Amino acid sequence: MLNDRQRKQAEDYTELALEYGMFNQSTGANGAHYAPAKVNPFKSEGMMCKNCVFFNESSNQCQIVEGILEPEAVCKLWIIPESLLSGVKPEMLEPTMEAATTLTEFYIRKDAPGCKSGWATVNAKGDVITCHETKDQAIKHMVAASIGAGEQPGGDWANRKKKK
Repeated sequence: MLNDRQRKQAEDYTELALEYGMFNQSTGANGAHYAPAKVNPFKSEGMMCKNCVFFNESSNQCQIVEGILEPEAVCKLWIIPESLLSGVKPEMLEPTMEAATTLTEFYIRKDAPGCKSGWATVNAKGDVITCHETKDQAIKHMVAASIGAGEQPGGDWANRKKKK
């Protein structure tokens, strides 16, 4: 789980990516300063893409950085729960919000039943959580809800992989 500062940071990065477009992998002003796995000096400390809240391991993609990423790479935008960083003792962890008793994925859905506004944030069952005027608003809520639940954002409801 993330501490309050990390949760706010994740929400802010998401908002920046939605407003200005995803960060690229370069070291430029719009870049994430992406470092491939072979040059990541922080792997042994747990600082790598696969531990970041924005990383989707099934696609090797990030919610805020363009392109395909290596799971053991790193960039300057990482947000990694302290429990996944080596050398962090339990007593050093900041208190976090209680985890939900049942974790769930959240999705965005166009034309969800009961939403006349166009876009919705829905849970893994397809139940509407909130209705939104724009797709961007639905994405922001999906990401915030997912981070709060300790889950990766599910993405678009139409593209979800059904679990067996």
